[in-house]
Amino acid sequence: MSRFIKLLIITALSASLNLVAYPANASANSHTSLNTCGYYEFKPKRIFLACGDGGEGVHSIKWFSWTSDTATGKGTYYINNCTPSCADGKYLERPVQLLASRSRMVHGKYQFTRFVVRATKGKLPYVGTTEIQLKLPRG
Repeated sequence: MSRFIKLLIITALSASLNLVAYPANASANSHTSLNTCGYYEFKPKRIFLACGDGGEGVHSIKWFSWTSDTATGKGTYYINNCTPSCADGKYLERPVQLLASRSRMVHGKYQFTRFVVRATKGKLPYVGTTEIQLKLPRG
């Protein structure tokens, strides 16, 4: 499979990441939650960017702040290089900063519509850039 096709697949799978937040004045029982591949969590310690096989994501997440407007944190980005195959591939990792922003009201809830994964040292492995910017689904 060509590198372009792999990056296209990664981008398409990454678009399935869905972040949801409630307004700051929400009741005490409400939590700002994040939908990562269909699982809703409050300040998750892991985010899957590749829902199909979990071959790309961020683990060991520590959140610095989490509001209805933005969420910031750090973690370790990982991606399976799928060489010689995804089953036998090696996981490549890099420390990253995380930013979720641009909350919008969707179906009665606030949802982040942008998510950024930024390498703190060098480029993200296999992707070849220092940053991934995702425009998240709004519905």
